[in-house]
Amino acid sequence: AGLSEGDRAFVRWIGRGRPVVGPEILTGVDCIHLKDGFVQENFIHSDHPVFGHLAAEGALDGAAE
Repeated sequence: AGLSEGDRAFVRWIGRGRPVVGPEILTGVDCIHLKDGFVQENFIHSDHPVFGHLAAEGALDGAAE
């Protein structure tokens, strides 16, 4: 499901897989900033434990750049 207005779009997502930690179903919402039809920024909002694990391992270093 998604919603957009102007240069912002919000997308709710569900992922399935076998993450290192936590349950096998991940859910979240992305806030996407568009410019001229291209993605400029994508902010992922999820409280799934795998993201904390990836951050602790340094796997997300530089992701916000």
